[in-house]
Amino acid sequence: MEQTNLIVNALIREVSHLIKNKRVIFIGEIHGTKEIPSIVTEFLKKIIEIYDFDLALELPVTLQEDVNKAVLEGDINLLSNSDFFRKVTISDGRNSQEIIEFMASIYELNKNFNKNINVYCIDSPFSIIRYNQIKEQLSKDISKLLLFEKDQNKREEQMSEEISKVVRFEKKLFVLIGNLHASKSVLNEITPTAYLLSKKQETFSINLKPSSGKFYNSSIKTVKVGSSEKKLFDYTLDIGNVSPCTFLMNMTGEKPKE
Repeated sequence: MEQTNLIVNALIREVSHLIKNKRVIFIGEIHGTKEIPSIVTEFLKKIIEIYDFDLALELPVTLQEDVNKAVLEGDINLLSNSDFFRKVTISDGRNSQEIIEFMASIYELNKNFNKNINVYCIDSPFSIIRYNQIKEQLSKDISKLLLFEKDQNKREEQMSEEISKVVRFEKKLFVLIGNLHASKSVLNEITPTAYLLSKKQETFSINLKPSSGKFYNSSIKTVKVGSSEKKLFDYTLDIGNVSPCTFLMNMTGEKPKE
């Protein structure tokens, strides 16, 4: 918790004034860690004293009704019992136990601060399935790679449009999303969500970048330290070591395999 507090204090100190005139703030992450949902939770607990805001999450739009009841009424069991959070065999980490706990924390923020923080689901329900159908062939078949890029750009456009629908003049919108989507520059042939939206809205993009550890995305993977990403985001923060997220039991009563 001490490390989380240090990270959150750095975010508040270095970012809160930079987003003053921004409408949409992207928080880019690596999916499938225990730490990032906790960091964002603690960040929101502090930033709520400065700004009113809503949230958008990279979750399928089909979850919207359950998410509304979870964060506005406290009915977290609806999420725990949904197929999305129980069928983890094709998971990229977005349906983790930590994300459910994150939703519960938003309900507590609403209750304790007498707020009405809305959480909007902005992703296609088919994105995870589509990726898993072709991922094994991406590196072997150029036609499959091009198909993925075409599908991916359509998905980026759809998420950008979903975000545009829920931007409110009187509130900021924080968007917790994979760091690829939070990039404000074109990546190879992919036009990320933040890049597209920055042409329409005043945006700011934060990258929460682990420097070591492991995460869960289809399997447990090791963090790779890459080249500088300063040009892709407005602000990048090294959050240190991370560990793989946890899951509810899937429909067969088994936990995901490493």
